Order: sequence, then C-alpha cells, then structure tokens
Amino acid sequence: MNTENLKGVVVSVARSSLDVAKQSYEIGRKEFLGHWKTKRLLGLGLTFAALFLLISIIASYVTSRAIAKAGGYFSSSEFPNAGAMILMIVYTVTYFVIPLLAITLSFDSIVGEWQNKTIFLLLSKPVRRVSVVLGKLGGAFASIGVIFLPVAIIGYIAILVNLNTAGVDVYWSDIGRTFASFGIILLGLAAFASLGLLVSTMTKTTTSSIIRSAISWLVLFPMIGYSGSLIAVLYEKLPTESALAKTTLYLNPGYCMKAATSVIAPELYRFEEFSAFLPFVGVPASVGTSVLMLLLFTVLCTAGAGVIFWGRNLE
Repeated sequence: MNTENLKGVVVSVARSSLDVAKQSYEIGRKEFLGHWKTKRLLGLGLTFAALFLLISIIASYVTSRAIAKAGGYFSSSEFPNAGAMILMIVYTVTYFVIPLLAITLSFDSIVGEWQNKTIFLLLSKPVRRVSVVLGKLGGAFASIGVIFLPVAIIGYIAILVNLNTAGVDVYWSDIGRTFASFGIILLGLAAFASLGLLVSTMTKTTTSSIIRSAISWLVLFPMIGYSGSLIAVLYEKLPTESALAKTTLYLNPGYCMKAATSVIAPELYRFEEFSAFLPFVGVPASVGTSVLMLLLFTVLCTAGAGVIFWGRNLE
C-alpha cells in the first residue's frame, strides 16, 4: 500500500468516525429528551432521590449525635471515617434501585422501536446502525447520570454538614475517595445500561426483554460470579482459600459496582481475619480489577449489541 492509498484510508476512517459520532450524539440527545417525558424515569428517579437523600440525612444526623455523646470516637484515624460508614449504609439501601434505573431505561431501546415500527423510519435516514446503538446507550446513561450525580453530591453535603456539627474532621482524601466511589457507580450504571441494550437487540417483545434483563441481573451473573465458590466446595476447599472463587466474583457487574464501598472504606482491609471474607459479602478486594471489569463488560455488551443489531433482519 503506497502513501496515497494509506492517506485515503485514514481520511475515510476519520470521516466515518466523525459521522458516527455526530449521528450518535443526535440520537442520544433525542433519546435523553424522550426519557424525561416518561413516567418510569420520573418515578424511579424520584424514588432513588428520596431514598438516597432521606437515608443520608437521617443516618448522618443519628451518627453525629452518637459521635457527640461518645466524644468523637469515630473521628479517630484508627477507624473508618464516619462519612464512609454512612455512605456504606446509603449504598446498601439504594443498591437495588441503581441497576434497576439503568435496565429500565435501556431494555426497550431497540425492541421498543421495532414493536412501534419507528425503527423503520429511523433507518430510512442515512444513519448507521452502530450510531443507533451508541446513541441509545449514551441517551440512557446521560439520563441516569443527570439524576444520580446531583443527588449523590447533595446527599454527601448533607452528611458533611451533620458530621461537622459533631466536630468530626473531614479530610480532602475522604472527599476524593467519595467522588471516586461515585465514578465507580456511574461505571456500574453504564454496564447495566449496556446489558439492557444487548438484551433489547436479541428479543422480539419488550416483555421478553425486561424479563431476560432482570434474570441476567438478578440470577445469571450472580450465579456466574459464585460458580468458582461452588467448584471450590465440590473439591472440598474453602472459597476463602480458592483463587478461582475470588476471581469468578469479578464476572458479576453487580459485585464489581460494590467496589464503591471498597474505595470509601479501605480501612476495613487492615483487619486480616476479616478481609478474607469480605469478597464473599460483596466487597471487592481489588478496586482496579473491578473498574477494569466494569469497563470491559460495558464494551463487550455494547459491541455485542452493535453486531447483533447490524445483522438483524427487522422486516
């Protein structure tokens, strides 16, 4: 291949990529605006916001009063900081709602358009199918992110204000870990949104799509995650002593998303007799591995959705 041919290929790829980006943005923008007109986003969004803020305020108020009476026991650097403990409670209670938000907005992304026959109008325009997939994912993720991030920040501010009244010191490292945990949850949201999108390209009805998405989230991937533990038990070995058991846990995106807890409370791992059991109660030992697996899961599901949608006969 000579220089002119190579230059032509590069220009062609660049133009195609730019077209895909523009088309994806337009589709994502329309998808984002469309989501905000649906009752399910408003209903689930308000439910999540109410739970997150209510628990943040109540838990931080109760904790601050307890700390004040105990003379600042929890502010000691020898123990997990009080803010992290409260966020762990908030995450635990809202853990079910967060993936539900992502799946609810993405399970009918493709199959819903097909059932309503609007997919034919969309594809009658000069738009690539990969742009449709990326735009659908981007619109769903943006819709959820606009809800989660402001609510999480407001909730955390409420926690800090209540703890400040009890004289608890808050360090920049604590705030940094908290925002890192928000980032991990956003990655988890992207992973579950891509899962719903993938299932949407594989099914023919919205009912089938939501059922399969829910089964994948609540049954299939948790079973895959704990498959290593089952194998270890079959070979008469404790899961806590099995490298396979600890590795397969990361195949469940729900488990990986709980690395948000690992980030805000790393002090838990200083207790060696407890840390061996943490992975099996939903606290990943490796934040880096969790983040990598969430990214990989999102990419693979999105790529799978693109391939299936590209080859699907929509007649």
